[in-house]
Amino acid sequence: MVNKIHNNKSRYKLLLFAYFCVIFTSLWENNIYTLFVFSCICWFVLPYKKYWDNITISLLFFSLFYTLMVYINGKSNSYFVLLSYMIAPTVFYRFGKFLMDFIRQDISRQIFLICSIVLYLVYLYILTFRDVALVGLVNESRILLNNDSEMSFSMRGIGATMYGMMSSIGIGCISSIFIKKQNLSLKICFIVITILSMLCVIHLVNRTGIVVFATCIVMSLLIHSKMNPYKVFSGLLIIAAVVFIIVKTEMVNQDIIDAYVYRESSSSTSDSSELGGRLDNWQGAIADMFIHPFGWTSHEYNYVHNLWMDIARVGGILPLIPFLFATFIYIKKIIRLSLKKYLSHFAIIIISVNIAIFLSVFVEPVIEASLLYFCIMMMIWGITSNLSRENIATI
Repeated sequence: MVNKIHNNKSRYKLLLFAYFCVIFTSLWENNIYTLFVFSCICWFVLPYKKYWDNITISLLFFSLFYTLMVYINGKSNSYFVLLSYMIAPTVFYRFGKFLMDFIRQDISRQIFLICSIVLYLVYLYILTFRDVALVGLVNESRILLNNDSEMSFSMRGIGATMYGMMSSIGIGCISSIFIKKQNLSLKICFIVITILSMLCVIHLVNRTGIVVFATCIVMSLLIHSKMNPYKVFSGLLIIAAVVFIIVKTEMVNQDIIDAYVYRESSSSTSDSSELGGRLDNWQGAIADMFIHPFGWTSHEYNYVHNLWMDIARVGGILPLIPFLFATFIYIKKIIRLSLKKYLSHFAIIIISVNIAIFLSVFVEPVIEASLLYFCIMMMIWGITSNLSRENIATI
């Protein structure tokens, strides 16, 4: 099959170009149309009998039930949105599996990941730089472009929640700093991506992004050290020392510290111990799940701020069950990949990107807020699935 794919390189290069066009329009108002067109193209271009597994089948049932319940419950009036819900998740998962057959060299895979993240986040980086120039390093309003009539982005007025979630993909690249003998240019690219993504998070005083960053560092250290207690302890000690020095020497801008302290103590927002009010939402969602098993409309919150509970809120248990099954299989595969004795450089970075995405979707709204982010997540799942069964690692 791999040979057959490489015999049709021109055809699949066009498919990659179409993919890059889709993610480049991440903040465009009409992104749903480019997403739908790419999904249709990908559905017919990929080998029809290839890249089907338990996750693919589960995602197919999830998409069908989710679309049906969204239509029945009147949650969307757009047929493009409904059709995208129906085909995009499965297509992007299969596309991720295809990429691992089409791009075989580890360096090429890293370059592909860099291009994907940069094109996906380039507008967010530009808007952040522009906003920093206008209001300073910290924007306590936590909203970009709220007064800009010249821009026509679909996410105008949406604050730190969505922008922070988008940035999580770039934050996940932090594991590159632990990779030895990595191509220097690639390492610099991944580190720059992480720094720019963290700038977006800090500028909008996003707490989730800080947690994602810290968790990715710790988990990357664990994977890099192969769970060696001495290496883990010494690594964490070094990280703690660096953080202590940074804080004590006041290398962190005081405006940043003040903004986070104010947000934590402000009466207008719940503190971190309550996960920004998410615990109340989750408790309410669990109760509503039993009362309204086919989805519900709550006057207390628009989003539950959890991917799985939001699926239940919109579509009920019918789409939730197959997606839970797909999640269970995916977790087994990411664990299997993480426990491999030898990991390629690309695999190490993909693991931390997985962690960053998983943490974000656990505490943020996803599908309704950004279908493209959810589809990229499905593509990462597909990549991870194929990596978990590859036997050759590039060291």
